[in-house]
Amino acid sequence: MLESAPLLERHIEEKTLSGVTSFEVIATTHLDAAYSLARWLTRDSVLAEDVVQDAMLRALTYFAGFRGENPRAWLLQIVRNVALGKLGARVEPVSLDSPEASSGESLASGTSSFGKCVTNVG
Repeated sequence: MLESAPLLERHIEEKTLSGVTSFEVIATTHLDAAYSLARWLTRDSVLAEDVVQDAMLRALTYFAGFRGENPRAWLLQIVRNVALGKLGARVEPVSLDSPEASSGESLASGTSSFGKCVTNVG
C-alpha cells in the first residue's frame, strides 16, 4: 500500500490546476474513507451507500465554496452530517419484548387495560 502512495500523489499533482484540486480527484481519493465512515456510523451497508452518494452530491454542489484546506476532513464532515441527518430521520422500531408499555404500564403484571381484559376473560 505504501508503494502506491507516490503514484497517488503524482496523480493528484497532475490533476491540480493552479493550486486547486479538482472535485474528481478529491472524491476518488477519499471515497473509501467516506464509505468506511458512513458504514461505521450507520451500521448498515445499504444505508452507508446512500449516505456516501448523498454526501458526494452535496460536496459537488458546494465545491465552489471549498477553500482547499484539508479536503479529506471537509469531505468526511459532509459524510458525517448526511449520516447523522439520515439516522435522525429514521424511525426506530418499537420492541415488543420490552417490559414497559408506551404509557409506562407494565405488560407483565397485567395492569394494562389489555391485560385486565385478558385476565377477566380467562
